[in-house]
Amino acid sequence: MTDARLQIELAIQDSPSLRPYPAWVLAQSYQRARRSAAMQTGRALATFPKNCPYRLEQALDEAFLPESLMS
Repeated sequence: MTDARLQIELAIQDSPSLRPYPAWVLAQSYQRARRSAAMQTGRALATFPKNCPYRLEQALDEAFLPESLMS
């Protein structure tokens, strides 16, 4: 995952116009993951937060780990 984060950072440095793109991709990917999680677990889609609960900065921070995964 660190390689992907570095590649994103480098791409934005090379092309600042791409700055909004990672946030858009995160939002789109989260929606697909939310639907997939609902199907795979058999839980209602509403069980999962409608919007990604993590900021882009958190997702790109290699040291970030959601608290619920740490316990």
